[in-house]
Amino acid sequence: MPTLTAADIDDTLSAEFIQLTDREHGMEKSMHLGSHKVASHEIYALEGNALIKGKHKFSQVFYKMFDEILVNAIDVAMKYKTVKSIDVSFDEKTGAIAIANDGRRGIPCGVVKTSDGTPIYVPEMLFTHFRAGSNHKKCQSTAEVKDNISTGVNGFGCKLVVVNSGYTKVVTHDTERKVRYEQEFKSQMAEICEPNIQKLKRGQQGTTVSYTAHWPAFIGWPKKFGSSIFDVMDPIFRARVIFASAYTGIDIQYNGTKFGVTNAWGLAKYFAVDPFAITVKPKTTPPGTNQIYPWNICFDVGAERSEVVSVVNGACVSAGQHLEHITDQLIGKLRPKIERMFNKSKIKYQKRMITNYLTVVFVGIIPNIEFDSQLKTKLVCPDEFVQHYTLPPKVVKKIWGKLESLLHDQYMVVSKKTSKRRTMAQRSKDYEPAIWAGKPGKETYLFPIEGHSAASMVRRCLISKDIPDLSFKNCGIYSLGGVTSNVRGEVEIK
Repeated sequence: MPTLTAADIDDTLSAEFIQLTDREHGMEKSMHLGSHKVASHEIYALEGNALIKGKHKFSQVFYKMFDEILVNAIDVAMKYKTVKSIDVSFDEKTGAIAIANDGRRGIPCGVVKTSDGTPIYVPEMLFTHFRAGSNHKKCQSTAEVKDNISTGVNGFGCKLVVVNSGYTKVVTHDTERKVRYEQEFKSQMAEICEPNIQKLKRGQQGTTVSYTAHWPAFIGWPKKFGSSIFDVMDPIFRARVIFASAYTGIDIQYNGTKFGVTNAWGLAKYFAVDPFAITVKPKTTPPGTNQIYPWNICFDVGAERSEVVSVVNGACVSAGQHLEHITDQLIGKLRPKIERMFNKSKIKYQKRMITNYLTVVFVGIIPNIEFDSQLKTKLVCPDEFVQHYTLPPKVVKKIWGKLESLLHDQYMVVSKKTSKRRTMAQRSKDYEPAIWAGKPGKETYLFPIEGHSAASMVRRCLISKDIPDLSFKNCGIYSLGGVTSNVRGEVEIK
């Protein structure tokens, strides 16, 4: 094959087939942090004294930038155990975000080499060179392979923040080398400023990362930051900080406010009325790990709300084998009890008899995990690992103690005057009766809605403290499965 030269290049094809740099790819593609476009996303936000999952319009990139830097602070706190405080600020006027931790170690400010052998300071490599980091397997010797409890897996996180920011600055204090290191990155990493390195002064420690997003890249938001963006993102960021506090055990400060959360139970109080907490440990070290990692889980049962919440290695994870394993254990133990309870009635067991009333809040470490994408919403871990975690019998006993009376009120307490129409509705899998339904002297309401998405909206309204007269006690939900004309036969029943 002949040697190719510049003269062989086809300019027409070169305009059609191109190779992006890592920087260009990070700015343009949604596979990393999501989309720059403002769209409706379902996410938790702090509303009053509750964490409510609802639809909010924002850019995934803007949220994930915040999340990536916060997770870096979380990783430092969990890895070195010297972090006593984490401080987060979100400027209402400029949109500037800063996240600081007081860890004594700081980022090592020595000189290393890039993949092509070029010498570079460690902080600059971490913030500007994609695929660079300390969580790669290549970083560990074959003699001692340590468990990775970080959520950083690709070496992309903080680099993606820099390429989506108009301005980024990192300040770190290397107590081992006795230096203070400061460096700025401008215009989405187009300009990498020379680091300012000074002798460390007494009492200086920790790391602060601050940045301002590159607003022209966001589609659907104003070209400049304003109160409309702050009002959307502030309650979402507050919720994220609460999740992080529960995992780290540090009451993280956000814009001067602390939320009093340092464990799973504190987090569960934002979701449940009367949660109880347990710690689950395997009897032996699971395969592929070097030690036992406890799982802190809170449970509650109630008609007001059902949630499955998970914080793994500091990341908010909505799905994964760990959650499936927990719920499968509960369903396996509770189903026979429900079937025996309804044995003499015509009511058949349905999975939602458990899941519609169950709240599970998980906070724990799962080592050597993988995610389905850089967004890190779904966790992937081996089944043989999670199977080592078994819920104790007391958990099922406590849950059943609450669930039994709730199901009795929901399904079996029927007034003698109950009509045939209500009996048919009770049997419907899409009927969620009010707690007071059928009770003499109690006025109740029924919301007939088209489908499940509308049902979620009604549930959020019934949870909200803004409508004190309506709740799950006096309001039921009946999903029609479509527009009213599709189920017209129901209204003919007398």
